[in-house]
Amino acid sequence: MSNKRFLILSIPFLILICLIFSILNFYFYKVPFSTLWINNSFIQKENYAKSIQEKKIVFTSGSNTLYGMETNIIEKELGIPTVNMAIHAGLKTEYILYRAKNILNSGDIIVLPMEYQNLTWNGDIETTYRDYVLTHDKEYLKKLSIKEQFSFISSITPYTLIKSLIEQKRTLIEPEIGRAYNSNTLNKNGDETYKEGTKAGFKIIPFVLLEQYDIETYGLLKIKEFSKWCKENNITLYVTFPNTVDLKEYYEEPYTGYFNFLLEYFNKNNIKVIGKATDSLYPIDHFYDTHYHMNSNGAKIRTYEFLDKFKKQIRVYDLDKL
Repeated sequence: MSNKRFLILSIPFLILICLIFSILNFYFYKVPFSTLWINNSFIQKENYAKSIQEKKIVFTSGSNTLYGMETNIIEKELGIPTVNMAIHAGLKTEYILYRAKNILNSGDIIVLPMEYQNLTWNGDIETTYRDYVLTHDKEYLKKLSIKEQFSFISSITPYTLIKSLIEQKRTLIEPEIGRAYNSNTLNKNGDETYKEGTKAGFKIIPFVLLEQYDIETYGLLKIKEFSKWCKENNITLYVTFPNTVDLKEYYEEPYTGYFNFLLEYFNKNNIKVIGKATDSLYPIDHFYDTHYHMNSNGAKIRTYEFLDKFKKQIRVYDLDKL
């Protein structure tokens, strides 16, 4: 057989193999044990949000808000039902906002303290995002473009597919509290409660900035689109900055330039901002086990400092709605 003929016959064979592998990934790739705590957390948080018949306040992002915002305190101080919908930054901006839409009603207020990696996100399909969607939310996947669906499916390797098939045989019980994330440590409002003290040894470095940081990333675009959706549905949106460890780099270029760019971007797109980036920087002894996870003491301080700014904002704009 000539090389040319072999090449011609190989192309449809390879296409067929890719098609079969894609179908296998779509129908058989699931990681129910790895994503169990996330799904259980969504269920608890959404059940509380949907049980509220009056107007409410919702916070969502990744785990900086899960650990760093005591929405039970905010609920008590303002007398307004408040929900912490935040779970994991790896779910990415687009999906976090998609899930928020499911529990928001006309007149609600939503606050986004998005992690910086979700503000700089370029739309790549990362592991947590892929694993959760393919395991628990195929309906969301079907709403995406063919290109986006292909990105989900093509990110799975034969090795990860086999691992997922093995995982599906595991008993679906969340790990013991203290050994891994666990939805049983959430309070009624959805705040993490297992966060006493400061664990030693977690890595503290500045978040990674894009080489060209003063551009509209995919993450920022999704927030802008969400802002438009909020206006159309009579929902008030605020953005604020994520709590993270106070580092000297954040007071120098290029970080000061990036923080100014974010304020300009939100103002240009008529998105209300609470505070500035440096308001959300705290010493390391306020954190539990990562640069985004505050401990109980740090979260209480963070919450009251944020609440002071938040009260001034809603007094001016939104308190009469609630």
